[in-house]
Amino acid sequence: MARGLEDQIIARPGDRALRQVHADWLADGGDPRGELASLQLAMEERAELPAELVARHRELVERHCLTWQTLGAASRWDGLFASGSELDVCTMAQLWRGGFIDALCFSGRGDRLRQLLGSASCRLTRHVDVDFFGDRVEHGYEDAVDALCEHAGNLRALRSLGIGVLVDVTGADGVVKYHGSTMENGVRLADALPQLTQLTVRVRGPYTLGDFTRLRALDVVAAGHRPSLAALLDRRLPRLEQLRLPGPDLLAVADALAGLAERLPALRRVTAVLPHGEGVGELLRATLIAVHPRVAVEIVQLPDPESSQEQPLLTEPERLRLALATAAAAAETGPTPRNKE
Repeated sequence: MARGLEDQIIARPGDRALRQVHADWLADGGDPRGELASLQLAMEERAELPAELVARHRELVERHCLTWQTLGAASRWDGLFASGSELDVCTMAQLWRGGFIDALCFSGRGDRLRQLLGSASCRLTRHVDVDFFGDRVEHGYEDAVDALCEHAGNLRALRSLGIGVLVDVTGADGVVKYHGSTMENGVRLADALPQLTQLTVRVRGPYTLGDFTRLRALDVVAAGHRPSLAALLDRRLPRLEQLRLPGPDLLAVADALAGLAERLPALRRVTAVLPHGEGVGELLRATLIAVHPRVAVEIVQLPDPESSQEQPLLTEPERLRLALATAAAAAETGPTPRNKE
């Protein structure tokens, strides 16, 4: 029955009554997650939370933190949001709904990521963002991709995935400065997680992606690795509606655009990101429309770094909380390539 209820929730994630049936079923079976689920569903309905409800919720979380893969007493809970750090292991933020993690932002070690993705708490997770802990940028994202693929059976609800997106370090020159260096096993993602509808990737070097049959929005910014972009444009993505890519690289691989309308028949919008001062917007627009006449082309020009006001740096928990809020909104509204400039 548990699998059947979870399948129904995956199909209708906004059905609160169905989630309450699931919570009651868990409670009737003696699983304390059932009480947690009921409390969280009640918290969704109230603008102000009674002190006793909040206290009981915290008591449950702290008692079962290891089983449920929360951060326990070290967590900072704000309603259904939890964020915190495990020293030298990870920093993460979680959005809980009905006793399970609905959206997850994780920056840290691969072993901790595997432990989390394989837990029962991620069985109904709809959005995941993964990145590195601190400034460990000398590694690729292959280990994160492997972790996601290894636990694909537990991630049946996953629809939206971001890799390397938790820190915006794309400069005004369009160059990705500090993201992971490679993601050369991305074809595995399409095989393991074919249900994905949104995918965002930030990487500094070579990457690969497979033929996602259900993907509707794809946002890839790589640091000028044009062979990877040419290979990406050769993929068959039959349901892709929105595509966001670096503009100068698109022009550099113009030959790869031939036949784009056949490979991406559902494509309706392309967003091309140009460095400040790059004057090829109209040429790029004309090139894209020539190969795919049904596409609307949006040109995004990055701001002048000399005139832009410097933004204060976010702390690790702050940026994770911001990313989690973005993830939650994406899970509710459907696929829209995220704009980080």
